[in-house]
Amino acid sequence: MFENMKKGWALARATRKLVFGDRGLFIYPVLAAIISFIEFLAIFGSLVLSTFSVGAAANGSANTAAFIVALVIYYFIVIFTSTYFLMAMMIAFKGYLKGNRISIGEAMSQTAQYTKLIVQWALFYTFVIMLIQILESRFRGIGRVLIGTIASMVVALATFFAIQIILDKRLGPVGAVKESTKFIIAKFGKTFGGIVYSDLYALGFILGGIAAMALGGFLSAFSIVAGVVVLVAGFVLLVAGIIINFVLVNIYKLILYEYSNGGALPPGIDKNLVDGSIRKKAASGGLFGNKVDDAQQ
Repeated sequence: MFENMKKGWALARATRKLVFGDRGLFIYPVLAAIISFIEFLAIFGSLVLSTFSVGAAANGSANTAAFIVALVIYYFIVIFTSTYFLMAMMIAFKGYLKGNRISIGEAMSQTAQYTKLIVQWALFYTFVIMLIQILESRFRGIGRVLIGTIASMVVALATFFAIQIILDKRLGPVGAVKESTKFIIAKFGKTFGGIVYSDLYALGFILGGIAAMALGGFLSAFSIVAGVVVLVAGFVLLVAGIIINFVLVNIYKLILYEYSNGGALPPGIDKNLVDGSIRKKAASGGLFGNKVDDAQQ
């Protein structure tokens, strides 16, 4: 088992080197986060203003209903935004592999053809999130934590390759989840170490950021300027870790999914490591526009 983990780590390390060759990929999650924050301010800012308008504060049930509606709308819009930018990032990565680096405008334009599917995915995932929250509300204490954790893990596993599948096969959300689940059961297992590695790499930034922010809080008792500087540095490290993890994990999944379905491996990825980890079906082209048989010739 440890040997399998080492293979996964080696694969993910190669993916990191490949991804860092086109650092423009990191702009996609940054823009998605900025837009999502603006969406949060727009939706809940409007809700707060309406709540404190004349007579609104006295109607508790109306405020609760308004909050639930705002929450559903927020989930939908943020999921749509993040998925759109994720697909654009993967399209840009495919262009980079072909030696044709495309601008973010071009990537976003090519993603437009998936808009209907992204809307369907956002609606589906919003429904799933709300369903989990309703399920959690039926329990109290540790039971609520356990139910929420288990349900979230099941959903995360079932949807693991869903976006990559939507991009490849243009399936709706239900079809993509079914395909993702079958794909994991049939072909994916030993390479999970690579996902762990990506998380550990980003975890270095995240833990460093948390430690720096804690140190900044401590220093602020002695020097406001020093405390703020360290706090800001810690926050930057934390955000960098989250962004790096987002890009590495999703590109790593894209590579594994494509190769297992007959596509060629990108340069720098050791074919022997992948072959010992997943089972491939007959070569049939794919997202990267090559076939395994062609690549081996």
